[in-house]
Amino acid sequence: MAFFVHIGRRSASIFIHALLFIAAGVFVSCEPGDKPGDDTGKEEEKEIVNNEVLGALKSVSFEKSVYEIDLVQEGFIALKTVPEDATIDWLQVECSDNTVLTMSSSYEPAGINFATYAPGEVSIKATVGELTAECTVKVNIPEFSAMDMGLSVKWANMNVGSASPEDFGNYFSWAETIPWSRERDYKYIYKEKVGTIYNFFYTKYTTQESKAKDGKRDYITTLESQDDAATINHGSGWRTPTKAEAEELLEADNLIWEWTQIYGIWGYKIKSSTTGNCIFFPLAGSGDSPVKQDDRYKDGRYWTSTLNVDDNDRAYTLVLLQRVDNPYVGVKANLSIISDRRYDYGFSVRGVTK
Repeated sequence: MAFFVHIGRRSASIFIHALLFIAAGVFVSCEPGDKPGDDTGKEEEKEIVNNEVLGALKSVSFEKSVYEIDLVQEGFIALKTVPEDATIDWLQVECSDNTVLTMSSSYEPAGINFATYAPGEVSIKATVGELTAECTVKVNIPEFSAMDMGLSVKWANMNVGSASPEDFGNYFSWAETIPWSRERDYKYIYKEKVGTIYNFFYTKYTTQESKAKDGKRDYITTLESQDDAATINHGSGWRTPTKAEAEELLEADNLIWEWTQIYGIWGYKIKSSTTGNCIFFPLAGSGDSPVKQDDRYKDGRYWTSTLNVDDNDRAYTLVLLQRVDNPYVGVKANLSIISDRRYDYGFSVRGVTK
C-alpha cells in the first residue's frame, strides 16, 4: 500500500534541500580514514595543527652567546622566541659534557633548567622543530662569598682554608685558629698539663670546677673572636656558627638537601627554595682521618662555636654522614648535632655572617 503526501511548491523546495544536506553529511562521514572507531583523521588534524604552530614560530635564540655560572649553583636560561607569544610543545636540549652541567627542558617559560657539578666549558643546543639555538656555558670556581639561604645568618660558600666549594680546607681544634696537626694534639692552647699527659686542666671555656685550672671557672660558653678560626681567616663579621644556627640549617623547611658529587667529591648540596642559592658541604673527614677523593663512606664534621657545658672536654659539631642507599631512609637521617672532644681531632669550619 502506498501513501502519498501532498506538499506545496515551497514545501517541496525545502524538502529537497533537506535531502541534499543529509546526503552530503552521509558522503562526508563515509570518507576513508573516518570510519567509526578509526582515529586516522584526528591524527592528521593534530599534525596539521602542530605544523601550523611550528610554522608560526619564526626563530629561537638565547639572550647571550656565553653564560658564566658559578660551580654548585642551579638556575634557568631563557629561550627567546619570535613571536614572543609562540607556544612551544616540544623542546630538545643537548649538552656537550653532562659531568660539568646537567639540564632539563622547560616549556612555560621556554628555556633550560640547569645545575652545575664541575668547572669547565660546555656547548648548549636547544632544538624546536627545525629551529635551533646555541650558546656556551662557562662554569667557574666561585670566589669566597656569603650565601643567603633564607635563614637567620648567611653561610660561607666554602670551608675555612678552601679555594673552592668542594675543597676540604683546613682542619682545626676547637678554639684554635692555627690549622690542626698531630703535633698540636699535645699543645692545645687552653689545656695545661699537670703531671702526666692524661692529667690536665683547661685555662679557658670552663663551666665545670673539676675541669678548670685551680677550680676557677670563667663560664664562657661561646667562642670569642680571637679564638674563632672563621673570624681570624675571613675577617671581621665572620664567625663559626652556634649550635642553634647549625640546628636551624638542619631543620629549616625551605632547604633541600641532596647527596651528590661536586667535582668528584661526595657531600651534601643544600638549596634554598626561597632564594635559589646553593651551598655544598664536602664530607672531609677529620685531620686525623681525612677522606680520600673517591671515598664516599666517611663523614664530615663541622665545628660550632658552642661549648658543652656539662662536659668541658667537648664542644658541639655538625655531623654529616654518608648517604644510606635506602629508599626508606631520608637524607635528614644522616645529619645530626653531637659533642666531640675539642682538642683530639681537627674538624672543618664553615663560617657564617650577618
